[in-house]
Amino acid sequence: ILLEAGKNLGAGTGGAFNIAISPVVKAWGFTEAEHHVPTQAELDTLLPLTDPDNVVLDKMTVFLEKEGMAVDLGGITKGYASDEVASLLKGKGVESAIVSLGGNVFGIGTKPNGDKWEVALANPLDANDYCGLISIEDKAVVTSGGYQRFFEENGKKYHHIIDPDTLLPGTFWRSVTIVCADSGLADALSTALFLLPLEEGQVLLEKCGAEAMWVDADGNHFYSPGFHALIRT
Repeated sequence: ILLEAGKNLGAGTGGAFNIAISPVVKAWGFTEAEHHVPTQAELDTLLPLTDPDNVVLDKMTVFLEKEGMAVDLGGITKGYASDEVASLLKGKGVESAIVSLGGNVFGIGTKPNGDKWEVALANPLDANDYCGLISIEDKAVVTSGGYQRFFEENGKKYHHIIDPDTLLPGTFWRSVTIVCADSGLADALSTALFLLPLEEGQVLLEKCGAEAMWVDADGNHFYSPGFHALIRT
């Protein structure tokens, strides 16, 4: 189910979310004990291994058509798990709860007093600060950013969100936060929009019926039209 969801979400984001990116993430050392800045020659060699069309699903089996391929479901696993936990709780009659899995939060219903849940949005430029509070009801809030998993080499920082087109860490944003009713979708969208310019991200967002906040390297905030109604700073 998760592999199928990953492929479908990848197609829906125009390839910005890519479950076949694993060999490149490994080359950068984000799944290894030692980080490493790959050469362009190394990346060129890995490019043919990152086509999700070569991940073939057939009922209960998965076939990787090229030797050296691997899948990376880290971009949707927490979102999928959050949806499953929320579904389980609702099935048990729970009408008010908050599910938190790191940068992935799902608010079931409202607080017992009827108020909406409030989630603090991390400031990617200052670990001791936040960007504001967002109010949710039966919604997921998912943030992707390059400010937690990264390493430095020769004075330059490299984070773990890899662009499938360049095979380099994405450069458009410091963080992207998504709000929508589907936590798995929010997870994939936060990664995809992190790797897209604002205009392309807005188009994708509108197709999915979600809201977003972008934070750039200078700390400037950009919002989708409906996000203003959700946040207070």
